[in-house]
Amino acid sequence: MKKIIIPIIALFITNALLAQQEPQFTQNNGHNAFLVNPAAVGSDNKQLLRFFVRQNWTFFNDAPITFGASYQALLKDKHGLGGLIYMDRSGPFRVFGMKASYAFHIPIDKKSRLSLGVSGKFYQNSIRTEDLVLINQNDLSIDMAQARGIATTGDAEFGLYYYSPRIYAGISSANLVQSRLNFSGVNNAKLFRHYFAVVGAKFPVKGNDLALEPFVNFRMINNLRPQLDAGLQFNIYNEQIKAGLLYRTSGYASIFFAASYDDNFLVSFSIDFIVNGLAKYGALNYESVLGYNFTGNQK
Repeated sequence: MKKIIIPIIALFITNALLAQQEPQFTQNNGHNAFLVNPAAVGSDNKQLLRFFVRQNWTFFNDAPITFGASYQALLKDKHGLGGLIYMDRSGPFRVFGMKASYAFHIPIDKKSRLSLGVSGKFYQNSIRTEDLVLINQNDLSIDMAQARGIATTGDAEFGLYYYSPRIYAGISSANLVQSRLNFSGVNNAKLFRHYFAVVGAKFPVKGNDLALEPFVNFRMINNLRPQLDAGLQFNIYNEQIKAGLLYRTSGYASIFFAASYDDNFLVSFSIDFIVNGLAKYGALNYESVLGYNFTGNQK
């Protein structure tokens, strides 16, 4: 049928028009936890530079893709600062986003801390109406005669994050204000609240050579059905190599791999396999991260 078929499938999966404004990632833990929780900024006690890309529904035209870069650092042992810039494309929809984050890290004891984080966010949403085909031509939510242009808005997020060498846990919420998206011709469009939670633990098996890290991620958008990720990561050679698997209740199974060189250069890759009724279409999701760690506490 037309190239709009894939955006319709993507929108069906994300539940509604403009309902999911926050990109979804497989590699939220460890080297990129900041993507979903501002309180995780600075928790690595390093300057972290990351470049990432995620492609959903690989091999399909106009499939959703997200790419961008992030940076974070810990200053004076208690102030976490970070920034994120990204582009999210899905068929006729485009989102350009930027985020600036701050986290305050409170020592609990010699090895554990609790951090509180906030982010200010900027969104620029656009619709390519020439690619938009309505199933219901009488849909009152979109006036095709007037729909056009760009909607620019801002919002905020908040998070809590506890971490130690062996345990980490966090909760956060994005789009707290639920700002309006003022598209001409599109009614009742706004940002929806996203809720995230993560908990994980590291269990040494053979000194620094091998540790097991089970983790669980929770995600919910507004009042839609929650999504749960359960995974197991293998940390090898003092976390220089990481590999693992994950199952997502929305019908995905994932494998991922990460490697560091000299504790500075990072490369990671993950593949999501659809395991529900849509598996017959043979679509895959992939995600990759390239990064550099500037080691040492920043004074």
